[in-house]
Amino acid sequence: MKNKKKLFVVSDIHGHYTLLKDALNNVGFDNDNPEHLLICCGDYFDRGRENFDVLKFFERIKHKVLLRGNHEDLLLKLLQTGKVLPH
Repeated sequence: MKNKKKLFVVSDIHGHYTLLKDALNNVGFDNDNPEHLLICCGDYFDRGRENFDVLKFFERIKHKVLLRGNHEDLLLKLLQTGKVLPH
């Protein structure tokens, strides 16, 4: 029988690393377990004060799928154009 992945799905982290980490700990996410897959549905940055911690956390996760949200689109536009959009 083929092993099944256990999916952990989050979205709208908005720079709140501590909340993300605590939520994943509470549901038993184990980064070292190859059967655990973290799926993130965008909006990782902005608003919270732990944006860099969120980025470093994603770099450490072994089994993940990162989808781009509108906040990531805005960040990419800023990096490409050097202009902050009014919204």
